[in-house]
Amino acid sequence: MAQVYILYPSDVPFDLDYYVKVHMPMVSSLWGPFGLLGWEAITFPSGSPYQVQTVLSWKNLDQFSAASKGEAADKLFDDIQYFTTAKALILKGKVVASS
Repeated sequence: MAQVYILYPSDVPFDLDYYVKVHMPMVSSLWGPFGLLGWEAITFPSGSPYQVQTVLSWKNLDQFSAASKGEAADKLFDDIQYFTTAKALILKGKVVASS
């Protein structure tokens, strides 16, 4: 299993309602065929360096790499402008243990 973490900084406006109700269902729809297993959106308390983190779960990182290219990715990346102008920090990793 692999996870991709997308962190949005706190110092930029962010439309959480749009993100959860429009953007993330679009992510599920467009990236599901590439192997996206699921996602979680997490908010952090005021004063944190990041305001929102999204966790994308995949069978492996190759699936995310494939999903990040092409028309589906272009649609998703173009939609970002509707909920924030923040430059997200993206971390990718392989799950090596869990319980």
